[in-house]
Amino acid sequence: MRAILLKIASEYGDEVAQGMAAYIEQIANFSPPNHSTGPNWYDPASGDAYHLLMWWDPTTGKQDPMLHLRLYHHFDDADVVCIRSSWNDTATHFVLRCGPAEGHRTTQNFLSKQMADWHALFPNHLHADLNSFLIFDHGAHLVVDTGYVHYGEWQSTREHNTVAVDGEGQIDPGNLCAPWDRYGRIGDFCAAPRTIYYLRGEAAEGYHIGLLERFDRHIMMIPDSEDEGTYFLIHDLLESCNAHTYEWLLHSANPAIIGEKQTYTIQENGRVLKTQLLKPKGLKANNGGSYNNVHKLALAPKSPQMNQEFLVVMTLFAVDAFEPAVALVDAGKAVRIDGMSWQDTITVGEIGGGILSDGAYSMVRQSSGEILRWATVGSTNVKYEDQLLLVSNSACFAAATFYQGRCFIVLEVKIESEVKIFSISQPNICFLNGQPITVEYAVSDRLVSVVVPMGRHELIIN
Repeated sequence: MRAILLKIASEYGDEVAQGMAAYIEQIANFSPPNHSTGPNWYDPASGDAYHLLMWWDPTTGKQDPMLHLRLYHHFDDADVVCIRSSWNDTATHFVLRCGPAEGHRTTQNFLSKQMADWHALFPNHLHADLNSFLIFDHGAHLVVDTGYVHYGEWQSTREHNTVAVDGEGQIDPGNLCAPWDRYGRIGDFCAAPRTIYYLRGEAAEGYHIGLLERFDRHIMMIPDSEDEGTYFLIHDLLESCNAHTYEWLLHSANPAIIGEKQTYTIQENGRVLKTQLLKPKGLKANNGGSYNNVHKLALAPKSPQMNQEFLVVMTLFAVDAFEPAVALVDAGKAVRIDGMSWQDTITVGEIGGGILSDGAYSMVRQSSGEILRWATVGSTNVKYEDQLLLVSNSACFAAATFYQGRCFIVLEVKIESEVKIFSISQPNICFLNGQPITVEYAVSDRLVSVVVPMGRHELIIN
């Protein structure tokens, strides 16, 4: 990894890449044993030492990577999403994969026969793990994959954190006969690092033909800037023309402790991950079996269903620290999470918990009656109790956090849009994507009006 960064730095004069290479050198031990120059002299993190000789350019400056690198990235060809709550050692990390084995570009090249003389080879070491995720927190591996166990089994869906159907999994992409046109995709990914991350993985096409019509995994990661109370809401929607037994799978380094109200607690390195299955009720838990010191938890309804909904909240906290309370409210239309000094409400649909919107999901965090942050997915209109939060002439992703008299807003629109958005105070100075702008402010409803072109935008209101 360090060698690749040095190559990028020398090739493009990239000072951030040079800074990250220096950071890796600082935290890793690159010194050869006894400063030997014999055959054991190598760089354990970047491969052979000749890479450093070829690619290190001491004339390229260094910049602190933590001040310039984003906390997230969507690798859109492979459809892998990686997120972290901060660049601290205590950060929460999250990864989800839902893409074709060889990537979208290679797959489309093959299917369109653009390379007529190319003979398809099956991709080794690929797993049937669409919509599977991992969680790493405070240096602890909390949600993991089984890894390499018995040959042929480690690739299977049942060894990953996704959904099995009738005990079976997805099409094995490492099989020579696997169809190239059956794969998943990330349908949507929106990032507002101060407020929320939202993504939707669409994995139905990764199962055998006719098995599923839909498997959409909606995930919201609500980050904690201090790395103590990040949590996740996972909403899985599965549909089929026939009745099936759907199993919700979770793997961990330590066995999950089964509690009341469908709660499952994992502890590792002084951290706790508490998983609560809010929907459906009456799940059967199979907590047996382990491979490679990885423990398996499978949760399934008591009877087969054509369609199935799983609604899950996963909270993180330190052992013996305050534990957030999680509950369904408003007849199951919303989820409420009570932290030590705040309360979050998330709608699963358009109405619930005091939120009224026309989007798929919305959330509001408040403390002592004051809104601290809010977000919405695919909405044109959002209202919380008596306060309008958003009015837009097109469906959009919007997220806002209020901190020390400032408002940090992220907007994503698919067409040029006029957006009216809630501000806690009358604007003094506003910046859109780093450039100062003038905005209209309606005192009566406390809405800032801005026109933005198609794309993602960051708005700061002082």
